[in-house]
Amino acid sequence: MEQVVDRSLQSDVEFNVVFTDLTMPGMNGIKLAQDIYACRPDLPVILMTGYAKGNGLLTR
Repeated sequence: MEQVVDRSLQSDVEFNVVFTDLTMPGMNGIKLAQDIYACRPDLPVILMTGYAKGNGLLTR
């Protein structure tokens, strides 16, 4: 996963923003945001999650 991030940030493709999950295989969203900030401190990173268990938002 880290190699993909490195190649993406160092490519000629321009990103305006990165949306990422907090929980991913091999890397968490916080680490990803830190790695992005180290290469591109101007690039906004939005962290989100699909994890809903126990947050009180889903009730019947």
